[in-house]
Amino acid sequence: MPLRRSPPTPKTTTQGASHNPIIQTTSQNNAATTSNLKIPRDDDISINVTQRKKSDSDAGIKLYIKEMFDTFSGDIQQRFVTLQESVTKIKNQNDELQKSVCFLSDSYDSFLKRFEILEAEKIEDRKYIKLLEEKINYMERKSFSSSVEIRNLPSDQFQTKREITDVIMKLASTVESPIILAEINDVYRQRSTSKASTPIVAHFTTVIKKEEFLSAVKLYNKSRPKEQKLNTGSIKLNGPPKPIFVSEYLPFGVRRLFYQARLFTKENSYAYCWTSHGVVFIRKSEGAAHIQINSEEDLLKLKRQD
Repeated sequence: MPLRRSPPTPKTTTQGASHNPIIQTTSQNNAATTSNLKIPRDDDISINVTQRKKSDSDAGIKLYIKEMFDTFSGDIQQRFVTLQESVTKIKNQNDELQKSVCFLSDSYDSFLKRFEILEAEKIEDRKYIKLLEEKINYMERKSFSSSVEIRNLPSDQFQTKREITDVIMKLASTVESPIILAEINDVYRQRSTSKASTPIVAHFTTVIKKEEFLSAVKLYNKSRPKEQKLNTGSIKLNGPPKPIFVSEYLPFGVRRLFYQARLFTKENSYAYCWTSHGVVFIRKSEGAAHIQINSEEDLLKLKRQD
């Protein structure tokens, strides 16, 4: 037979409704809501005010920075414009300078080319002038190839052609090379502003006669001591004896060249310098070959060689 038991008697609780799940849940929700709705404290209010002030301060700083940046940007922009204008001005100046340099360069090239042309023309002109001088000297030598020059005869005693002719014939007789009147083509004294005796120039009719007369004078002087060489006493002229010099007549160009050749021989230790038939010769030493001097350039070449 089955055992039947009676259900247990429910116990009475002292907690009452607190053990009711619904009531408990509601109470928990209310507590949560209450916890979320906190009452603001003084510290929270102070923090909010500070944050608002900080936001206002940040906005002011941002505005100041923006204004400063705008001012700086405007200044930079103005400076950039000024710099750009300066660069443009400098560029224009450089362009003008480049044009000037190009013009000067072209002008220099033109002047240089012209200078080279003038230099070449000068060289050609010098060659041509030298050629003309040589021709003139040659013609003068030919023209005066039969002439002699007599120096140191008193000017006050021999003025006219007749007087000069007579004294020349007397000189020729003294040196034992007689001359007749027909052998003399012309005689005259050279003009001079000096009061000293001026040279006498005598043109013979032939070169042979001139050479005979010069050779006789050289032989006369060579065969006598210094005090007895040809002088004014030799032809019976009044006054103290003065040496008389007879040589072939040299045209101006040859005379100048002969003078320079004599200076050259002294300065460069050459032994001899003389003329023959209007041509200048020099010699380094006894027995050495003679050197014909036709122009000043010949002397310069010899100087460079030494």
